[in-house]
Amino acid sequence: MDNEVLAVLITLGGGALLGGASYLVRSLHGWWTQRRKERGELVASLHRIAAHLRTSKSLVDVQFDLRDRLYDSMQGLLPGEAGNLGFEAAFTLMHEQFTNEQKDLHGMVRAITVNGLRPVNQAVSEWLDQDTIFKTGMAPLKSPDAFASWLRQLELHLTLWHAKYRYWIPDARHALVYLADEEDHGVRFPSGIIGDLPLRPTRPLC
Repeated sequence: MDNEVLAVLITLGGGALLGGASYLVRSLHGWWTQRRKERGELVASLHRIAAHLRTSKSLVDVQFDLRDRLYDSMQGLLPGEAGNLGFEAAFTLMHEQFTNEQKDLHGMVRAITVNGLRPVNQAVSEWLDQDTIFKTGMAPLKSPDAFASWLRQLELHLTLWHAKYRYWIPDARHALVYLADEEDHGVRFPSGIIGDLPLRPTRPLC
């Protein structure tokens, strides 16, 4: 093989190696870019559900304060055994006898349910409907199975909450939609889900 032919083969072989290396680099860059995008979407999704749940907690805290003020204002006015009724039962019983101040408090409690909690609960339910990672326990989190269990309990709680809301709230006497109160209408909100909510994946997506 003469020197000119050998030089051409070396040139072609070197070009093929460079082309292969360039393709490999491009492929690795595309793979890494996609992984970063997926990780970013995962973190953003966690932050969305965390924001919804913390908003819900804040609304409930305000509602509880108004609820307690209304209930306290009724003490001594409830007839006989009715003094042992729970919040919603007492409010329904005394609704027609409310003072103007009590009507305002009841209206605010009801408004938080209708205009605050319901939209937030709907947003959380939509997030749960769209989730295909966290509820399965496949997410790269510290305790994926525990988080998945929380979410499934939350989904059941909200399904029942929406059902009771549709039945309960059209009656203007009702202001609160509880599930695990003295009337025991359903499954309570899963404890720990807000405080223990993970906000960042703990291992790379795989």
